[in-house]
Amino acid sequence: MASKKGKHELIRLVSKVDGKETGSYYVIKKNLAKSSGKIKPMRKYDSRLKKHVEMTEAKCSH
Repeated sequence: MASKKGKHELIRLVSKVDGKETGSYYVIKKNLAKSSGKIKPMRKYDSRLKKHVEMTEAKCSH
């Protein structure tokens, strides 16, 4: 029996600087009922670069 799809989806926020991924990411839950498309880029802390950078949405591999 297949599991039913819930109201939330796991989203991976990936750090990209100058078109290259740094390897740093955040995993967040996205409410599918409230948001229809992609979320806008967020500024989060990149621990590898030790500064705030823009994180963009990518699919989680789960």
